[in-house]
Amino acid sequence: MERGLRRIWTAFLLLLLMFALTKTSGQAILFYGSVVDSEGKPIAGAELAVLKDNLLVTTVSTSPDGSFQLQLPRGDYVLKVYKLGYQPVFVSFSATPERGGSIGSFVLREGVEVTPEALRFTVHQGDRIPIRFSVSNKGLDPIPVTFYLEAPAGWDCRIVTPEGLSTSEVYVLPGSSRNLTLLVSIPYNATSTATVRLIARWAGLQKSYEFKFNVEEKQLVILELPLKEVASYPGALIKIPLRLWNLFPIETTFTLAVSGPAGWIATLLDPSGVSVSRLTLPPGSSRNLTLIVYVHPATASGNYKLVVLVASDFSKTVREVAVSVESRYDLLNLTIPGERLNVTGGSAAQVTLALKNIGNAPTTAFISAKSQAPDILCRFQATGTSEMSTYVLPGEEKIIPLLVEALPGAQAGDYLVTLTAAGSSSRVEKSIVVRVEGSKALEVGTANLFIVAAPGSAGVANVNIANTGTMPLNVTARVVSAPPKFSVTPIPSSATLRPGEKLVLSVSVLVPSNASEGFYNVMFLVEADGLREYRVIVVEVTGEAQLGFFALAAPLAALSFMIVLFSQRRSRR
Repeated sequence: MERGLRRIWTAFLLLLLMFALTKTSGQAILFYGSVVDSEGKPIAGAELAVLKDNLLVTTVSTSPDGSFQLQLPRGDYVLKVYKLGYQPVFVSFSATPERGGSIGSFVLREGVEVTPEALRFTVHQGDRIPIRFSVSNKGLDPIPVTFYLEAPAGWDCRIVTPEGLSTSEVYVLPGSSRNLTLLVSIPYNATSTATVRLIARWAGLQKSYEFKFNVEEKQLVILELPLKEVASYPGALIKIPLRLWNLFPIETTFTLAVSGPAGWIATLLDPSGVSVSRLTLPPGSSRNLTLIVYVHPATASGNYKLVVLVASDFSKTVREVAVSVESRYDLLNLTIPGERLNVTGGSAAQVTLALKNIGNAPTTAFISAKSQAPDILCRFQATGTSEMSTYVLPGEEKIIPLLVEALPGAQAGDYLVTLTAAGSSSRVEKSIVVRVEGSKALEVGTANLFIVAAPGSAGVANVNIANTGTMPLNVTARVVSAPPKFSVTPIPSSATLRPGEKLVLSVSVLVPSNASEGFYNVMFLVEADGLREYRVIVVEVTGEAQLGFFALAAPLAALSFMIVLFSQRRSRR
């Protein structure tokens, strides 16, 4: 009996122990905490999902103050903390009674990250700067990201895709990124420092990025002024060419001004000679101008300054020209193409001279060309003689053609030609050595230049041609003029004659059948390497039924001879 009671009591204790263990293992354990952002601010509506073996156990959401509570049975779990727009947080933990209570705060970071290549830039006025940046989505859901730009007045900013399309919103898939470019155009009137702000907004969140620009003045060559210094004299008129450029991307109006010493007159002229003080130019275009300055006659010798100002809405350019006023004088400079000139006797060559007045006063220059040999002739094209004069302004250069001729009788050798130019206060002398390499001479006869022919018949004039020079000649003959319907043929029409060689040129003239009686002129030309000789053949056309004098005289003479002979024979009988 006692043994039975013991067994019953033991069984009861075992059942009680099993009940206690079962009740303890099924009891829920309370956990609580909060969810905040990277700045410590509470996040309302964040979702906390409890996973066990990749299966969802339970979920809770944070209250407006970011707090939450969880009741979990004993076990090992994975806690996922997440909200749209943030990066998720995964935490592994074991739920035991001794670990219950506060589990602290979970920090969620922004799920969208904008990463620019740089935030500080040194630029120049008028530059266009591309700033590349990437947009990454580190959350669990696709997110549209909208961009806003804040820039100083006059700054042109826009966001473009890699394809060059402007955009203000991109759609970013989870775990991926998008590459974009911020294009910033700096105006020409930008100040020394400026800030452009890029604001990214997504899922009720936003973050801004500031781009700092250190703007330096751009050295634009708006005004091209070739001269920085110029020499002048009292009463001089200075002309300085310049060029105005519009290097801005829009049509721009420029204000122009010139200032100089008291009593001087200075202005800017356009190509038509009109004075200008304002010009409007299309982008990328230019305009040629001339700075005209009149130096007052009472100006004392010394150094003076001219100031040219060009201003627009975007820039201001100042250029200075130093003017050295000196006493009045001329200074001639004579330039020749070379010191030697090769010619052939009987031919000529042209020499181009350049006369420049590098002084500060105008002058009349007297120029002469003299040869030491009478067979070398010099003639200026302007006068046809060996002397000429011309008026030369300060800084002006004049081109003077000079013809140097070697007569056919000139002997081979070197001859000196002296060139002289004299002004009011200066004189310059240059020399040229003329080398005669042989001579060219052509002799065309003047005899037998008369032809008698009847209509429909032909006549021939034989002309003697001789090369009397020392160089071979290529001779050609051609008709210059002839009466209508007269056929004139030179034979041969071309030939080469060695020195001393002669040639008979036969000029055949065919008279048309309807030609009237009278005298006609036929002109022909004989050319030989630059030498020319003209000759005229006189053609006498007689009546159609008549014979010429010689044709009638011959039969009459024969008849007279026969009569005399017959008379002598009869007298002998």
